Amino acid sequence: MPRPWKTYLVALASLSLFGSAAAQDQPPAEPPPAPRIELSTQEWNFGVAWQGQPLKQEITVKNAGTAPLEISEVSSSCGCTVPTKPKSPLAPGESSTMTISYESAKRPGQANQTVTLITNDPAQPRVPIKLTGEVKPVYDLDPKEGLIFGQLTQSSNEARTVKIANKYTAPLHLQLKEGQDFGPFGIQLKDVEPGQRYALSATTKPPLKVDRFQAIVLLTTGLELVPEIRVPLYGFVQPPVSLRPTKLFLPKNSVSDIKRVLQLSYTPDYPLELTTVKATHDAIKVAAQKALPGPDGKPVDAYQITVTLPPGEMIPEDAELAIEITTNAKDPQYQRFVVPVQIVVSPSARPAAATSPGASGGSPGETAATKPTPPAARP
Repeated sequence: MPRPWKTYLVALASLSLFGSAAAQDQPPAEPPPAPRIELSTQEWNFGVAWQGQPLKQEITVKNAGTAPLEISEVSSSCGCTVPTKPKSPLAPGESSTMTISYESAKRPGQANQTVTLITNDPAQPRVPIKLTGEVKPVYDLDPKEGLIFGQLTQSSNEARTVKIANKYTAPLHLQLKEGQDFGPFGIQLKDVEPGQRYALSATTKPPLKVDRFQAIVLLTTGLELVPEIRVPLYGFVQPPVSLRPTKLFLPKNSVSDIKRVLQLSYTPDYPLELTTVKATHDAIKVAAQKALPGPDGKPVDAYQITVTLPPGEMIPEDAELAIEITTNAKDPQYQRFVVPVQIVVSPSARPAAATSPGASGGSPGETAATKPTPPAARP
C-alpha cells in the first residue's frame, strides 16, 4: 500500500499537468479597443510655383483602429499655411478629408512648414505633415524694407526710392492705385524700362507735423497672379525739443548721494539755450552743460543736467520735489519743463522680520552704495 504522502504528490502533479494543458487550450487575450490614425500622405512637396499661384493639397484621414478617433487640434507652423480640420470623431473604419492651402502670394522663396494633428491615438498623439517647395517671386523690391525714412525733423526735406524689378515671364504694368492718402509725403512712380523696371519715390513736404506716419503704397500690376504690390512707407517726425527721463526716483533709505543725468535734446533746425535750471529743495543740487560730442566727433544738440540727490533722510516726507528747467525756445510749450522727484521706499527698508535671509532689493535707481547698513541682529 502506498504511503499517504506519495498519494498526495501524485495527485498534485496530475492537477499541475491538467492546469497547464487547460491554459494552453485558452485563446490569447485580445487588446483593448484603441483608435489608429492613417494618412494618405505625410509629405507635400508642391515643387516650383510662381508667387500668387493657388496651391492646395487634399489628404485623407482614416481611423484604422477599433475605437473612435478624435482629432482635437490642427495647427500650422506658419500663417502662410492654412489647414482645414477633418471630421472628428471618426468611427472605426471611417475616413475624412482635410485640405492644406499655401498662400504663395505672401511668401515667396523656399517653403518648409509643418502641419500637426493632435489625436487620441495612443501610438501617434502628434502627427506631423511636412510641406516643402519653392515659390518664385513675380517682382523684387530694392530695398526690400520699402520707403523707410526713420526719424525726421519738421523741416526735413528728404527722399527715398525703391526699385521694382519684374521677375515674371509677362510684362509688369505698374500704376499707383487711386484714392490713396500719403499725408506729408509726395509719391511718384517712374517707368524706367516699360514692363520691366520701375522706381517708386517718396519725398517729404515740409513743414512736417510732429507725428508717426505709417502707410502702404498700393501698386496695381495688371497680373492675375499678383494683382497688387504693397510697399511699406514709414516716417517719424520727432518733436523739436525733448527731455529724458521725465521722472526721477529718490530711495527713502539711501545713505549717500545719488547722481542722475537729464538730457534736454533739440533738433538742428530748432536751436535753443537753457536759461535756468533749479531744484525745489536746497538739498538737491543741479548743474548743466552742453552734451559732449558723439563717438563720431560731431557735436550733439543737447544739454546734460546732472542732478545730485541727497540721502533720503534729509528730505521731509511731505516735501514736493522737482527739477525746473526753462529755455529761450520760441514756442511756449518748450520754454518750461518740470521733472518730478518721487521718494520711494525700497524692500530693504522693511523690518528685518519681514525680510528673508540673503534677500536683496532696492528702489528704482538704487545702487550698491545707496543701500542702508543692515540692522544688527537681535540678541
